[in-house]
Amino acid sequence: MNKEQTAISVIVPIYNVEKYLRQCLDSIVNQTLRDIEIILIDDLGNDNSMEIAKEFAAKDKRVKIITHEKNSGLSAARNTGIKNSFAPLIMFCDSDDFYELSVCEKLLNAIESSGADLAVCGTNVIYEADNHIAKSDKSYFEVKFNGLKNISDDVLWKTDVVTWNKIYRRTILEKYEIEFPEGLRHEDAYFFNAYTCWIKTIFFINEKLYNYRRRAGSVMNQIFVSKTVHSIDHLKVGIAFYEYLKKHDLFWIRSDYMCRLFFAYLRFALQYAQTNDGQSAVYDLALDFMRREKWPLEIFSFDMRRQLQMLNKRTLLGETNKFFGGLIKVKETVNRKKIYFADIPVWEIRYKNTTTKHYLLGFIPVYKKTLVFSGEGNCANFKPFCLNNSSLLEELKNIGKFTYIPNSGNIGDMLITSATMQFFDKNKIPYKKYNGRNMQKNIVYSGGGIWTGDYEQCWIWLLPLFAKARRIIILPSSFNNCKKLTDIMDERFVVFCREKRSYVYLNAQKTGAKIILDHDMAFRMQKEILYAGITTKSDMENNILLRAAAGMTKVGRIAKFMRQDCESAGNYKTDFDLSNIAYCSFTAPKEYMDFNTKLMLYIVDSVDAVITDRLHVGIAAALMSKEVYLLDNSYGKLSGVYEQTMKDNPKVHFVTKMPCKLKPKKTATDNFKQIADIVK
Repeated sequence: MNKEQTAISVIVPIYNVEKYLRQCLDSIVNQTLRDIEIILIDDLGNDNSMEIAKEFAAKDKRVKIITHEKNSGLSAARNTGIKNSFAPLIMFCDSDDFYELSVCEKLLNAIESSGADLAVCGTNVIYEADNHIAKSDKSYFEVKFNGLKNISDDVLWKTDVVTWNKIYRRTILEKYEIEFPEGLRHEDAYFFNAYTCWIKTIFFINEKLYNYRRRAGSVMNQIFVSKTVHSIDHLKVGIAFYEYLKKHDLFWIRSDYMCRLFFAYLRFALQYAQTNDGQSAVYDLALDFMRREKWPLEIFSFDMRRQLQMLNKRTLLGETNKFFGGLIKVKETVNRKKIYFADIPVWEIRYKNTTTKHYLLGFIPVYKKTLVFSGEGNCANFKPFCLNNSSLLEELKNIGKFTYIPNSGNIGDMLITSATMQFFDKNKIPYKKYNGRNMQKNIVYSGGGIWTGDYEQCWIWLLPLFAKARRIIILPSSFNNCKKLTDIMDERFVVFCREKRSYVYLNAQKTGAKIILDHDMAFRMQKEILYAGITTKSDMENNILLRAAAGMTKVGRIAKFMRQDCESAGNYKTDFDLSNIAYCSFTAPKEYMDFNTKLMLYIVDSVDAVITDRLHVGIAAALMSKEVYLLDNSYGKLSGVYEQTMKDNPKVHFVTKMPCKLKPKKTATDNFKQIADIVK
């Protein structure tokens, strides 16, 4: 067979498998698809495997044998096979496993007919050992999709990473320098993740076409039985994948997925290490890696960030430390820390990946009282707005890496910031949150209502930063009487307006900036913000909850959350000014902003209807499916945003005077009782 006739190269590493090799090779040479080459890699075992291999090579010209100069391991054998193959598509078969006779034909048809970059089939597991993991095998090897799927983190996370039930395109392997990492176990995970960095689609076949044998003495069996030997390789493979991302400038795009993998591999490594020495080695490697790379926490989701912070705080003392002549001793392992007084354990901390538990005298649990809300009920009420994000995403992706500067201000400004950073994370937008220094050349400034003459002191400090920037995006905002800003606007600026009045105003200034009519960022909030509930972590947050609890005692089922500042357009009475229960600076942590955002959503969800001239209180209530009555502010931003985004929502109403015929049912605090029981 010449190269042009060969559709698939099947690579089979061979090492001490004489008991199984004949069945393996029979299943390959008798494939229904004949146009294949079969590359056998002799990794210099000491049994009769290669005699069997030579027998097959003598009978079938499609079989080629390549012999290593020394035993090099599975990864090296597969790499040798790739380098010595020539078909446009590549498959692998481990020499103690075997194919169903139609697997090559079906995987070839799947990848060619669909145009996919990868095809995956199901796996049948044959147990000669390790029956205890049959349940987890069933879950892991189950093909969870059917047909053609676009690449996403969810699809990748639910797909097994093993090499041998898949078909690959040679062009991708060669162009992007994808090989198996030699000298490490769990090499399949690296290969799969590196390959999927470059593909757009996967085709799934819900048919078990590969037969995987769990047997005593296999590589995988040795991993499960001798857990301590290679456990750290899980983490090393994760770090190797990160190095691959960094080399190809992909880390910013795949950062959250990479961080999730990192902690998954860390958990595997700890699980299989078992001994304190083994776990210490794993933690030491993880900490050295983190501190060397200095990942910016701002690029990760909240859950990932929390795990990174927890890991970074863990220190290992090693041997027992003695103080005051040995009267006090501190003994720390990777899982716990104990303090002894006169050899009596008086205090113990037990570590988890994201939490710690504390014990008095080593066995009495000590709990810190915090306020925790469940977000389950609220998620059902949350109804997102469906917006066209194409213009916004185009500009954000075109600007490259940037510093994101949130708006300082009240709880409404925090809703904007939380929604914006959630939007960045969901759309893999690489950004660095402003910390007062280390600015990027490009700046994206948060949206909101500060760009008016009344609030000039809030934005005047930004103008020197804008003057030095290469490119500037101002996210959807209102603009009114802001000449000092419009005077410096030029072709470097892309400015989004959240209502038509601002759009007309800026275009009339003839600034040279690109002006785009869009929607307030708060409308882009998604219900994931409510998943974790609310937990207070500081006295400041506890005080905010106390202020909210006090304010809610005055609120009926119909809440009047009216502003009491210079933007008020009437002398309106208010139950209390919800927006003013909390404030943030430009550099406030994301967790603090998320806390206040969730609190506002919980508060508006506890009433039947909301009357407000606070734009973001109205938006929050609309997101929680409440009846909303909007009154305008002093320069018309609520009426403008209502016309631009909210007028088609049947539950949102713009009114010119305070509604007075709405009938309350009962007090809002009936649904908000938790807030009065803070920190007992």
